Amino acid sequence: MRTICILFVAGLTLTGAEAPKTFTGVITDTMCGAKPHSTMMKDKPEAECARLCAKGPFGYALYDGATVMKLSDQKTPAKYAAKR
Repeated sequence: MRTICILFVAGLTLTGAEAPKTFTGVITDTMCGAKPHSTMMKDKPEAECARLCAKGPFGYALYDGATVMKLSDQKTPAKYAAKR
């Protein structure tokens, strides 16, 4: 019985949660993604456009130069819109 418990705990340790990863990029929205916002709304700053585009069915995303990844937290990125 003791051996089974030790093997079970060892198995949980090996298959445990993955360490958090850090990504670096620009906070944008899923609608515009990698496209610059200045092409969509020429008279608005990038940050304001990202905030407007992130509303509705779209959300905030991180663009790392190659991939647009939708963020799970949609409230915190609002203050970092269009910033690295």
